[in-house]
Amino acid sequence: MNPFFSVIIPTKNRSELVIYAIESVLRQTFDDFEIVLIDNDDTDDTAKAVETFKQDARFHYFRTGNLSMSDNWEYGVDQSCGTYITILEDKQILRKFALAYAHQYLADETHQVATFPYSNMETPNNHELFLTRLVPGSSFLSLSAQSDLAPAPFTVATDVILNDIFFKKSRTEGLPYLPRGITSFVHHSVVKEIQSLGMGRLCADVNPDYMMAFQQLAVVDEVLVLPKRLSLVGNKSSNGFAIRTKKKEALNNFVSRLQDGERSMFDQVPIKAVIIWNAIVNDFLHVKKNLGRNLKDIEVPMDHYFTYCYWDIALTASLGADVADDIAEWNRALKQEDTAIQETVAQNIRPIEMRKRLIFIGSLGYRLDVFSIQRQLKRLFKLSPICKSPIELLEWEEKTYPEMYQLSVDS
Repeated sequence: MNPFFSVIIPTKNRSELVIYAIESVLRQTFDDFEIVLIDNDDTDDTAKAVETFKQDARFHYFRTGNLSMSDNWEYGVDQSCGTYITILEDKQILRKFALAYAHQYLADETHQVATFPYSNMETPNNHELFLTRLVPGSSFLSLSAQSDLAPAPFTVATDVILNDIFFKKSRTEGLPYLPRGITSFVHHSVVKEIQSLGMGRLCADVNPDYMMAFQQLAVVDEVLVLPKRLSLVGNKSSNGFAIRTKKKEALNNFVSRLQDGERSMFDQVPIKAVIIWNAIVNDFLHVKKNLGRNLKDIEVPMDHYFTYCYWDIALTASLGADVADDIAEWNRALKQEDTAIQETVAQNIRPIEMRKRLIFIGSLGYRLDVFSIQRQLKRLFKLSPICKSPIELLEWEEKTYPEMYQLSVDS
């Protein structure tokens, strides 16, 4: 009999991290699941690190190697057999009530796609020492519309997610609604439908998580939003962080595996530069072009597009990277737009420039408004201790907030 959940863990050269992702699944209070580990390592380090897990019948190990990120993810999807699948990155861990909580609302298979928000945790970007803690502003008890203290799950229409939230509000507000695999559960029937359509696969370049999200939104009419933060995600061990900080070796390695190289990141958008938001919008336009359906009438607001590309450039600058070429290309592309769009963008980016607070704002990772900054400052006093591993962090959290863990399952 097939398991209810397939937890797919794609990994590459992070043997020191992936063991915690696996352990967090094995600690779940709900046990009708399989783990599908897809090892894309350049060495045998991960194979050796996970050897002890192979004794568990729910653990399935597959060795790939030399695949692109999206190809590795897709291979994992193809090997899974659960009623619902979810992606757990090697730098990510599940809170132990995650699958039990999700099962409460998915057991009857009424909802094809469900999303959930996550918390950020600091993780190392080297292999010498593992110390982790919750990132300020994303703690377990944080108060927001998508927090652990939020009401019961609710449904949101696809057109509302894209028209009224993701392409209108800040990314912080929009992300909990996107079924990105790493923050969602998707029914196997939706996976098969997507794989039979124009792109022929669920996970595609450039950003497989966003490509998963946009393709699901193209074929389902609504998404169930689970308002509990079910996972914690490392914030330094990612391709996105490599792009953000302009780390040439990691960035070149990622780009070299894309089918059309660097061009894959901006062939559909006005700004011809490697910028995170630029690549995300580019992915959306690819899905819209190839699948259409629910996306065919969705337009990307150009003022929002240019504003958030600038926001990404500003964050990159705050981390000490050279962004002169990106700024020049951003200015070139903006000058091609209507005057009204240029004026709106100029007004939108004033808070970013105001008093040169890029490093401070970037570290918070939240919206550029005074209220949000004040709110995050208050949360600085809710820091977790520095723990030796993500599992230790989970244990501290459960011990410190036992009532929240209980509520997360029974609410």
